[in-house]
Amino acid sequence: MFEEKDRLLSKLISNLILIGPVAFTTTSSFHITPLNGNLEYSLILGSVMVGAGAIIGGTMIDSLTEQHNSFEKAVPHTKFVIYIVFITIGVAAIFSQYPATLAVLQTHAWGLAIAMKSIIVSFHIKMFRAEGCTKKEENEE
Repeated sequence: MFEEKDRLLSKLISNLILIGPVAFTTTSSFHITPLNGNLEYSLILGSVMVGAGAIIGGTMIDSLTEQHNSFEKAVPHTKFVIYIVFITIGVAAIFSQYPATLAVLQTHAWGLAIAMKSIIVSFHIKMFRAEGCTKKEENEE
């Protein structure tokens, strides 16, 4: 249905469509068991967020790397940031029933945002310096 260049996009869509039946089956099995309350729904939502983050992050980064070769230097950092963000969202969804845990996760998210900002800024400075050196050498010749 998709062209060859959109192969990764079709893989992403098929994986996201697969999440629906898995979530339905898991929800049905929780209704059969004696687990009551909203705990199972938050567990399903958190697990789906972590799984979707892994699928979306991997596919998106692979697609960007395939289309833009200069992006290869940033791939490890970008995958790390995307995975950590989705894991944090998933854990927050799993523990959404416990307000004290959410306060800890909120503090963790702020610290994570500050750490990611410093990583991204230092990485951009490193990339711009590398690009600037090559352009200066070309101009001098």
